[in-house]
Amino acid sequence: MKYSEIEQILTTRFKEIPPKEAQIVLICRSGKRSREAASALLVAGFQHVMHIDEGFEGERDANHHRGTLGGWRFHGLPWEQC
Repeated sequence: MKYSEIEQILTTRFKEIPPKEAQIVLICRSGKRSREAASALLVAGFQHVMHIDEGFEGERDANHHRGTLGGWRFHGLPWEQC
């Protein structure tokens, strides 16, 4: 992904693009999309990018349910339903 594509995505989501030295933390449901987004931001020159590896709900279990094997919520980390 080119920086111009990332810039376009960021400008549609935020009022302004954060500086490249800003600390950025990404999370998604399983960790896969945030990993890809973090890689794209690093390639684009952002310097301090992290993502939550297991995501919010983690991988699916044998019954295809999430939230039983890993993830932010599974580990008892703080969150609030909005």
